[in-house]
Amino acid sequence: MNRPLFKVALLLALTALVYADVGRHPFVRLDDFTYVTGNPIVRGGVTAAGVRWAATTFHEANWHPLTWLSHMLDVSLFGMNAGRHHLVNLLLHATNAALLLLVLTRMTGAPWRCFLVAALFAVHPLHVESVAWVAERKDLLSALFWILAVLAYARYAARRSTTAYLAVVLLFACSLLAKPMGVTLPFALLLFDIWPLHRIALDRDGADAPRFGAAPLRRLVVEKLPLLALALASSIVTVAAQAGGASVVPLAVIPLATRAGNAVATIAAYLGKTFVPASLAVFYPHPWYLGGLPAGRVIAATLLLCGVSLLALLWARRRPYAATGWFLFIGMLIPVIGLVQVGSQAMADRYTYLPLIGVFIVLAWGTADLAAALRLGRFAPAALWGAAILTLAVVARGQVAIWRSDDALFAHAIEVAPSWLVHTNFGEVLQERGESAAAAAHYRDALRLAPGDTVARHHLADIFAQSERFDEAIVELEAALRARPEDAIARYKLGSLLFRQGRTGEAIAAFRETLARAPDDTETRSNLGVALMAHGEIDEAITQLRETLRRSPGDPVALQNLDKALGRVGAPLAGVEAGTR
Repeated sequence: MNRPLFKVALLLALTALVYADVGRHPFVRLDDFTYVTGNPIVRGGVTAAGVRWAATTFHEANWHPLTWLSHMLDVSLFGMNAGRHHLVNLLLHATNAALLLLVLTRMTGAPWRCFLVAALFAVHPLHVESVAWVAERKDLLSALFWILAVLAYARYAARRSTTAYLAVVLLFACSLLAKPMGVTLPFALLLFDIWPLHRIALDRDGADAPRFGAAPLRRLVVEKLPLLALALASSIVTVAAQAGGASVVPLAVIPLATRAGNAVATIAAYLGKTFVPASLAVFYPHPWYLGGLPAGRVIAATLLLCGVSLLALLWARRRPYAATGWFLFIGMLIPVIGLVQVGSQAMADRYTYLPLIGVFIVLAWGTADLAAALRLGRFAPAALWGAAILTLAVVARGQVAIWRSDDALFAHAIEVAPSWLVHTNFGEVLQERGESAAAAAHYRDALRLAPGDTVARHHLADIFAQSERFDEAIVELEAALRARPEDAIARYKLGSLLFRQGRTGEAIAAFRETLARAPDDTETRSNLGVALMAHGEIDEAITQLRETLRRSPGDPVALQNLDKALGRVGAPLAGVEAGTR
């Protein structure tokens, strides 16, 4: 049966088989808090102020206004019902799979091979992260407009109309406004010009006749210039956003040679997880923070990628789908393989959402050619692929279950890819539930993996302080300050603990240094006034408390303490001075 509606229905059924349970999942701690649950602007739904904010903010070290608007719209429609937010992700993913089937069928005229690509896209476990994580709405939205842009380009290639081309530009812009991952679209379109559009003529054996008409390479490149301009603009804005958010790791921290080695190993790892989707985790720590990559692994990955690339080039004339698919996979990963290192992760499942289309194309067309060469007929390949897709669907469904709660997500990540970040986040979840001992154990594990993790030290210090183990809390805060001397919060906490221990002079010094780094911190200034008063330095205490009230008028704690200080020297109370008494 070749009816398109049957294939779409089958795709939707497969997608539902894998993801139906997400409608019962909660928000998770990682990023869902900053994107939705703890973001007051998003929680306000779609408003004029929210639209302005979405268009101008670099919040979370990104500029993706369409993504913010999408989350705001969800809140306007569904409130904070997490299941509904998840179901929107599911709807977008199912739509992307159906559109992928449509665009590939239009370009190739091979409906069942295209269905295989779309089915792999729909059920592959590497895609679970993008669908089951509300904060990754940006992946789905960006991919939606990216696929639509390719569809518009196929129409333009067939008709060469200005309207169709403008549609490509507009849809590409929308993709970038959701997430800059799609910046490689101009490169991808050139690959599609080779195959399956055959707009770049290659000597072939006639098996694949041109369906859209050849064109000079120069014209095809010129066609992409407006798209390249958009990609460049998006890249500049993205770099500015990430640099402003202090998320870009300097070369002085991770050298370029190390980044290149990790990039090669990462691409090979993505390829390996495509065929054996095991040990998938929400966070894979960069090997630089864990002692580095073994040279043998980098060499093996380099040989693998070079070998496959050479094979794809050798097959470019007789099997052009191999070159298009393989270099689509490699090219679309370039922005996220860590040459510009953002954050402390080595890789992420979500980064494969679009690039894996290239691998799936090679698999679908390659196995069809192999089956024809071996004269296997249609039944045996169909049965094997059917079994493979169902197996992937079952594995993906199991991966979806891991996202059912923070506990399940973090416990699984610790099992397959232990990292300081996951231990720290798991500790925060447990600490909020009052399970301080279990939380402290995770913070210690985080510090064992990354002694410089100041977040874990802060939390440990809080746990010790709450149980009045002040000496241990001070040790953790001092260690945090050795790792990050500019950490004003750690220094403020240290001053507060020193004061509670009666070490007033040391507390004053800590508060003064905090204010030197954060002069607008009125809470620290108020506490400095109290410490000075306890130390007998009444005049300066009054000065600091008055400055606190100047910066934070009406602060009741500062006003009360100022009254005490003024009473010590027999001066009129602060309220009388202010005319409020």
